[in-house]
Amino acid sequence: MRKRLLIFILVLIACLSQTLAQSHIQNLNNEWSFCSAGSEAWKPATVPGCIHTDLLKNGMIPDPLKANNEQEVEWVEQSDWTYRTFFSPDAKLMTYQNIYLFFEGVDTYADIYLNGVKLQHCDNMFRSWTIPCKSLLHYGENSLEVHFFSATRMAKTLYQKLATSLPYDERVMVRKAPYQFGWDWGPKQVTMGIWKNVSIVGWNTLQMQNVAFKQLHLDSASADLQFNTQLNSTYEGKLSLELWNDGTLVNSKEFAVSKGQSLLSLPYHLEKPERWWPNGMGNPHLYNFEIKCRIGSKVIDSVALRTGLRTIELVQTNDDAGQSFLFRVNGIPLFIKGSNIIPPDIFPSRISDQNYAVLVNTAKQSNMNMLRIWGGGFYLHDKFFDLCDESGIMIWQDFMFACAMYPGDSGFLSNVKEEVSQQIIRLRNHASLALWCGNNEIDEGWNNWGMQKQFGYSATDSVRIANDYQQLFLKLIPEVLHTLDPERPYHPSSPLNGWGRKESMTHGDSHYWGIWWGDEAFEVYNKKVPRFMSEYGFQGFPDSVTIEAFGISGDSIWNSPALKNHEKHPRGFELISHAMQRNYKEPTDFWEYARLSQTLQADAMRIAIEAQRRAKPYCMGTLYWQLNDCWPVISWSTSDYYGRWKPAQYLVKQLYQPCILSFVQKNDSLALYGISDSLSSIDATLNILVSSNLGKILWSQSTQIRLPASSSMVLTTLSLKKLQSSYDSTSTFIYASISNSEKIIASNKYFFCRPGNYKQPLARIYIKENPMIGNRRNFILSTDIPVFNLWIDCNKDELLFNENYLDLMPWANRSIFSTSITSPSAALNLHYLNQPR
Repeated sequence: MRKRLLIFILVLIACLSQTLAQSHIQNLNNEWSFCSAGSEAWKPATVPGCIHTDLLKNGMIPDPLKANNEQEVEWVEQSDWTYRTFFSPDAKLMTYQNIYLFFEGVDTYADIYLNGVKLQHCDNMFRSWTIPCKSLLHYGENSLEVHFFSATRMAKTLYQKLATSLPYDERVMVRKAPYQFGWDWGPKQVTMGIWKNVSIVGWNTLQMQNVAFKQLHLDSASADLQFNTQLNSTYEGKLSLELWNDGTLVNSKEFAVSKGQSLLSLPYHLEKPERWWPNGMGNPHLYNFEIKCRIGSKVIDSVALRTGLRTIELVQTNDDAGQSFLFRVNGIPLFIKGSNIIPPDIFPSRISDQNYAVLVNTAKQSNMNMLRIWGGGFYLHDKFFDLCDESGIMIWQDFMFACAMYPGDSGFLSNVKEEVSQQIIRLRNHASLALWCGNNEIDEGWNNWGMQKQFGYSATDSVRIANDYQQLFLKLIPEVLHTLDPERPYHPSSPLNGWGRKESMTHGDSHYWGIWWGDEAFEVYNKKVPRFMSEYGFQGFPDSVTIEAFGISGDSIWNSPALKNHEKHPRGFELISHAMQRNYKEPTDFWEYARLSQTLQADAMRIAIEAQRRAKPYCMGTLYWQLNDCWPVISWSTSDYYGRWKPAQYLVKQLYQPCILSFVQKNDSLALYGISDSLSSIDATLNILVSSNLGKILWSQSTQIRLPASSSMVLTTLSLKKLQSSYDSTSTFIYASISNSEKIIASNKYFFCRPGNYKQPLARIYIKENPMIGNRRNFILSTDIPVFNLWIDCNKDELLFNENYLDLMPWANRSIFSTSITSPSAALNLHYLNQPR
């Protein structure tokens, strides 16, 4: 009896001392196990994780990313699985008035049990789940179980209940990452599991929730800000709210609050604010704010908020040509240079902070200022957005809907409303978040892909499905945004006009896929220039080391099932070969073919990006498809699954420089454009020459130019007819550069013939290596004759160069450096355009 009384007194003392304490969080990620539903064969599990990675770690399945193992593990997604852990709550936790389980992410259909009692049914991978549990929690060991149900089976069951089937399959029924059901660049791995953190949280008195700030006014002289927080309180009385800026108290206000929920606001006037600028425009300055809630002298709760001050507008105005689509940042029209990204892994729980860092660093080093998060994946982690904030990389954020029509019943819409609300609240304070977009290609698909004819819809069916679309993307999501994030622009669907319609080149953003799906020549990019190009691209093979990671056996590589399984596009090899035959001589050796496909991909990127940048301000953005991969594969990516840069990635870095040169043929003339994104004018020397393939300069001229700020202009025009009659078209080329007193700012070349027909003699390329600085290897490159598209690799040793896939002229040495990843002494291999064998 005395022992029980002592425990009661200790608990009472702890309760009294915790009355005004901040919340307490106990991590529950450790010591999980799993088994097949109904089994007792428990195996160790990792949380965060998923069933496929747990089975792989326990040696129960082969690696799904290798060979044809993708098909070998299909049984996993058809099964149900159970996860469990046993934990003892902290003694401190048990003293709190309010205790809840917090699951940041559950994939996807699952029932959660605490001590044998079902607390929650989950049905959305994109939501977090906050579950009150104090009444069921006890001292000592507690059991926590999560029973997962096959998302594939659930999707089919829900799909069969529809009065009319929806295009294209049952994946639309489940709020789960669509890409895991298979895509034309990714495997089918419909997994399940606890894919984000799990914790148990206790709190007393009050909690600050959903903290947000608004920019009421911002210019170079001052900023007026408002910080809002939703208060969840069991306390009634007076409290004070404080705002701290970089450790300094800048405002405080007293409030009288009642029990329950209330919304509190705190203003802040800031003189001479430092603004956040995108990469290439200035410093992405971030402020470190903190909001503290006090009762008396004690801090009850606090929330840190790191963000930047800037204005971002999406300008869509009618003009003589159609309708603009441009971003204005801090009042300045900005040409967007970037890419689309997909999830960095087919298994989201495997994506580390380092993976996100590699992705963002690749974008920053490649002179990008925007990434589009495609709507067929999942909402990326906070760390990714933090890195984008710090690096000045703006984010175009799709909601997670892609390429199909979705249900419109009340249950589905209610689920989606909670999903988008949570994601908007989570992401809205990030300076990098520039745009919300409702979906990927659904409006285009419904109106241009023949869905209604293909599925035989009646007029009544078509009206109902279209109404469901409008209810979701033109009503529900905009209404939630108006409430939770009204200042940020919203674009209902990307694009609104398909690439087969003329309006796609004159109105809004465009996805132009004629070069790939339409099997058109790369030069068509010069004609198909929209107001904003938000998708386009061409495939290229990855690095040879990545290809070997496919799990290719000793069979002929071309006939290897593993190779075929790692090209997901049904016409991929065919379309690459067609482009190769148009531009080069198709090699018979596999590895030469793979390298030449990389050159093709780079060629396509060069023509497209130059055409789009030349057309500014008519065209004000280019986001190619795609930056990255979710597994080792042949795809449109410029940086593969392991982060290895393809030649196209190095070329994109060159093409996205602030200033570039671009040749374009116009009838019998050859125009040389200078394109600048600089905010100030550029005074430079333009040098242009005709050279033989042996490096003999046949003609040259030099002039002084001024390139205005943020401009695209013709610097000079040459008579192509005269040049072609004067020089051999297969053994000469034009080379142009602009330079100031310090360096060459930009350069480019022009062949009179197809690249594959240019006669390239064997070159002597010299590499002088200077002493290392840290882990940096420093090289001086020189050559006896001109070489183009010079590619440097190191076999299985990996070097990331500051420059690669470059043109090397005999009259100008090049200094480059690399960061050694695996070996400071790796030998260099050299490849260049039409290299004699």
